[in-house]
Amino acid sequence: MNNLQKEASDIITELCKGDLNAISFCELYLKTAHMIDDLYDGDIPKEKIVDFTQYILDLVNHQFFRVNYSTLYPVLQLTLLTWSVSNVLDKSIVDKEREIGDMTRICGNDLILVVALMFTPLAECIEPCARLKVISYQLHHTKDNQPI
Repeated sequence: MNNLQKEASDIITELCKGDLNAISFCELYLKTAHMIDDLYDGDIPKEKIVDFTQYILDLVNHQFFRVNYSTLYPVLQLTLLTWSVSNVLDKSIVDKEREIGDMTRICGNDLILVVALMFTPLAECIEPCARLKVISYQLHHTKDNQPI
């Protein structure tokens, strides 16, 4: 785990007020989202599809997800839609649309923001959630702001 990932983990722990069930759900969501993206991009071998499938099964069967299904399921769908839209825009021949696609991609972590709001008042979420967006951007871009 690099420094940015550690910082993100610490922020999630803080926002979830140390609730281990919520934290483990957020961590599993992030692993699953990254694996989906890596599979889509061809960054990992197709043999990893079994691991991917297990992450999906674990995510939707996670106790925190099951207890909060009516809140989290629509947000999970929204993050999938947002990620899909970002992939469409990333392939555009129009520079501005590719930029929009790139920025749209960081909205995929909105599920974590919803989990944070279950534990932390809105006003207290703003600064740490803004930092999570910046970390997400930094983890997916080179130092000269090129998408990885």
